[in-house]
Amino acid sequence: MHCGGREPRPSMIRMDDDRANLTAEVAIVGFGPVGKLLAVQLGQRGHDVVVVDRQLSAYPLPRAVTHCSDFARILQSVGLAPDEIPDITQPYDDLYVWRNAARETLLAVDWSGQGESGWHNTYFFHQPSLERRLDEVIGGLESVRVLRGWDAVGVSQSASNAVLSLVSTQAAGKARVSARWVVGADGGNSSVRRWAGIDWHDEGYFYDWLVYGAARADGALDLVAGFCAGLRSPAAAVPTS
Repeated sequence: MHCGGREPRPSMIRMDDDRANLTAEVAIVGFGPVGKLLAVQLGQRGHDVVVVDRQLSAYPLPRAVTHCSDFARILQSVGLAPDEIPDITQPYDDLYVWRNAARETLLAVDWSGQGESGWHNTYFFHQPSLERRLDEVIGGLESVRVLRGWDAVGVSQSASNAVLSLVSTQAAGKARVSARWVVGADGGNSSVRRWAGIDWHDEGYFYDWLVYGAARADGALDLVAGFCAGLRSPAAAVPTS
């Protein structure tokens, strides 16, 4: 199903009343790293894509901090090979060490070496910077449109397509996106997963963590990643780009 007479668009568009109904080949719900990478992969192949996200902007702080060689291959496939973005991701060729409260080693996991693809097994990266770089790539793809500030609240299906129902998070507006495919990239609280009837098991991990960043004055990066399993104050430490 193709969109006829598509309106000119920047990478992030505002949808007025005359744009209340859009069509696309693929509709993606969620514009985090997964949604962005999928939009890039499809857009670079010429597919007509609409991405919807309830947030007006990306979350500004790091969350995920490490990726593997498989993810490095995915980055390479969209023109962001790790060795070309050293300001965002850096290889980690060392151990991940678990210690007790007395800092005695309980377990040392070898995260060093390279995978079959030739990329390192482990990288540490800065997620907000990676998402900004993906935004730049998406901004150059004419077949990808991004709707921020719109919440996907329902989906209906027919034999030929699916229709996403959207509501504005900033006003009283409503809209619909008709697509051949709807993909859920909307995280742990995924609405798409719930609509599809896919089960989700929650272990109930709800503890608050204090996250802070520290930098050496000389800029050196010599920290060995690890976890301290003290009962009163467990802590994890990882290097970041």
